[in-house]
Amino acid sequence: MPELNLWNHTIRFIREGNGSWIFYNGKQVFVNEVGARIIELASKGFLDEEIAKQIMLEFHVDEDKVKADITFLKNKLFSSVSDKMGDNKSDVDLSEDSIGVVVIGAGPAGIIAAGTAANYIQTSGSAKKVILLDPAPGGLLTAVPSITMSLLPGMAFRSDVLLDRLWQVINDTGVTLIREEVVEIIKSKDSFTIVSTYNSFKTDALIFAIGMTDKFYRSVIGMPNVFDSLMLRSPKAFERFKDSRVTVYGAWPGLKPLIEYLKRFITELNIVILPDYTGQPPSEAIIGEVVDWEVKGGFLSQVTILTEKVYCKIPVYNYSIFDISYFRPRLPKIVGELNIYKQGFLIIGVWGECQVPGVFGCGDCCVGTFGVNSAITFGQRAGLMAARYVVGQNLKAELCILPFQQRDHFIF
Repeated sequence: MPELNLWNHTIRFIREGNGSWIFYNGKQVFVNEVGARIIELASKGFLDEEIAKQIMLEFHVDEDKVKADITFLKNKLFSSVSDKMGDNKSDVDLSEDSIGVVVIGAGPAGIIAAGTAANYIQTSGSAKKVILLDPAPGGLLTAVPSITMSLLPGMAFRSDVLLDRLWQVINDTGVTLIREEVVEIIKSKDSFTIVSTYNSFKTDALIFAIGMTDKFYRSVIGMPNVFDSLMLRSPKAFERFKDSRVTVYGAWPGLKPLIEYLKRFITELNIVILPDYTGQPPSEAIIGEVVDWEVKGGFLSQVTILTEKVYCKIPVYNYSIFDISYFRPRLPKIVGELNIYKQGFLIIGVWGECQVPGVFGCGDCCVGTFGVNSAITFGQRAGLMAARYVVGQNLKAELCILPFQQRDHFIF
């Protein structure tokens, strides 16, 4: 009897004639018709696709067939929801001046942002629409890059749960879902043109809720040639980085190049002088390459560069470097608040606002937002601020609690 230990759960399988039984969390579920139930579990996030394939191969089922069935079941999860939400392009009014807010990303933060914005705009008497743009709505919250949070049932939303919330948002607020990819975003004086897979339309405001992804849209900031991509960041990430410290133990003629190199990333250096060594120091290029290589391993976390790691990579053993620690934001080029705008960063504030009028951000694409509650709260704030921007209200005026935020079925 095959048995797997996954995410602190024991899953057991028993073959029986043309079908099988699966015991998941103590529940017995019969599996037949090419193990459709197992595949459905995978499609809803209970089982990883690769695990599902291995299971099906254990049952001597063709892997391509399994993959096709997984895709079919995933599409099936979205089909009824998409039909309800006006995914048919002919039913959606995308005419100029009809759209107030476009939310890119239909994950936890994006869904709540869209619903909050639509509710506020309606309450204000405006006829502006809110569009949710995402080819695969209902994504999981994955705030910690070092942990595959989808494997931890207690720490992640499931797609079917998010789809339920999405449907409720659509029914109650009239948000329109368009399941297309964003091809380009063009910023004009007082609006944004969104070019998607099959459509092009204008919007007054834009909310990024694209999750923890490397896909950003640099043209929004209006400086496409300055930086490779547009990055959404919260101020706290830079403050944490700015206040980080590095302690370097060592003394040799080449210490100055190391200090100068580290100053590109760190504002404060503590240099501890040790007895001098003999031999030739490593070059600035070698030091830079080693330190940079180690730093890249600390994706959004504190990194300690251990002595032995440096020794392994620099062939000259005439110095000592111990415990170089600092925080590194994702993919930095030049660090420091004065350089952020030049690079093309958007600094997202606690209410989702940034230095570009009409652009807001929420969720995992903003560093510093960790956990389900903060992502949902951030989505509400960004949706509210975007709606206030659209209807022409002061963003910093006293904020009220929306009835939308008090409805139980919108609590994730």
